[in-house]
Amino acid sequence: MPDSIVVEMTPQMRTSIPQWTLDHINGLATDPSEPPLVRVSGYLLFDSEPVSRSGDERGANWEIHPVEKLEVCPDGKCTVDSDTGWKDIRSN
Repeated sequence: MPDSIVVEMTPQMRTSIPQWTLDHINGLATDPSEPPLVRVSGYLLFDSEPVSRSGDERGANWEIHPVEKLEVCPDGKCTVDSDTGWKDIRSN
């Protein structure tokens, strides 16, 4: 997808943080019909490969790898320029 970015959660982080599952994240949304907003924090890594392993175009050659923090906005009213409303999924 040309408007996508790659986010990689390493196996070590996934096993150490059991809340990092799609079912858990979706369960934190207040409206089950709308996917929750998520905010990902980690290191920015440049990948010189212009095409992903799937063969699709990517929005950028930058990846967030490894992910160190994953947050969710349960009510969908959070903004990128404020920490208000964002919840670290490890505490939910």
